[in-house]
Amino acid sequence: MALPRLKLTLIALALVVAAGMQTASAARADGPIVIELVSVTTSLKKTDKKPTGPSRGDVYFSTSVLYNVRAQFGKPRAARVGSDRGTVTFVTRATSRVSVTVTLPGGTLTVRGLVGADGTAPVVAGSGRYAGASGALIIKQTGPSTALNLYRLSYPLSA
Repeated sequence: MALPRLKLTLIALALVVAAGMQTASAARADGPIVIELVSVTTSLKKTDKKPTGPSRGDVYFSTSVLYNVRAQFGKPRAARVGSDRGTVTFVTRATSRVSVTVTLPGGTLTVRGLVGADGTAPVVAGSGRYAGASGALIIKQTGPSTALNLYRLSYPLSA
């Protein structure tokens, strides 16, 4: 009688451990991942120094709402999944430096550095489920207040 009870206890324990491992791996996968979002600007404040238009010293502060391009984060396509807020400081007419905090389910990403001519900016840190993340944000403007944001993230390999 004690043996079947021990077997049931061991099976139950194995299921709990397996469920915990799945939850941990779903929370943050090791290796590269891609997050695809549509960004819709909700506010934009410009400090435009002479000459008019994007030029050295101009600063833009913006906030945006982020929507799924495809099902992600346990939410369907087109679901609101986050927001971002940050500044863009023009170094030259064609080059800018960004500092952005991206809030997503389970944590944040920090995008900071020069934006390349191709619209690529460095992801330098993360918190929560994105702790240890690094990579790139690729921004493709799709309209006056909308963009496709592709986050290509890598994590350190677990020991």
